[in-house]
Amino acid sequence: MTKIQDTHIKHISIKTLQHAATGLLVASSDDMPGLCVHGRNEDELNKRVPVAIRALLEAMGQEVVSLEPVASKISAPVGFVPLPRNFDAKVRHG
Repeated sequence: MTKIQDTHIKHISIKTLQHAATGLLVASSDDMPGLCVHGRNEDELNKRVPVAIRALLEAMGQEVVSLEPVASKISAPVGFVPLPRNFDAKVRHG
């Protein structure tokens, strides 16, 4: 008989900083120590963050069943655009 492993959802909130002089974007997360991703623009960062999340989870021995961006409900002052990134990773412990 095959044992069915439990899955659970891990919510990962991403913080993004932009270097004032170069415009380089850097993403990190308190929810995932070790996550530090950079990109020259939003598109590049959006492509790299999920790859890094998956790699870190797998390195911790978790099988990533799915990894989906989640809409954020963060508001910003007039004239500013919020840049939050949130992901839900459905993982199975190996």
